[in-house]
Amino acid sequence: ARVGGEVVGYVYGRIIQNQQGFIRELGVHPMYRRQGWGERLMCHILSYFQNQGLPAAMLWVDYDNLPARTLYEKLGFTFNPDEAEAVFVCPSTTSSLRETA
Repeated sequence: ARVGGEVVGYVYGRIIQNQQGFIRELGVHPMYRRQGWGERLMCHILSYFQNQGLPAAMLWVDYDNLPARTLYEKLGFTFNPDEAEAVFVCPSTTSSLRETA
């Protein structure tokens, strides 16, 4: 994402075995945090996954990263306690986009 030519944030993800989206990284410049950029970037990549016909998306996040976890939960991701790391799985990219639209 850019504002006036300056990069303020990015999201990087990929498709895993044509079955689900995987969000590898989300970053927002400190000066632009808490302004909705993370949510916009996440909605952008979730929309991309949805357009590719993927039924789900997942990501990993440090358990102690409460701001990120709060955002992901707002978008419909749920914590999977069976994983050693904090893994959030969104069962349907469609439902996540509906909830935030």
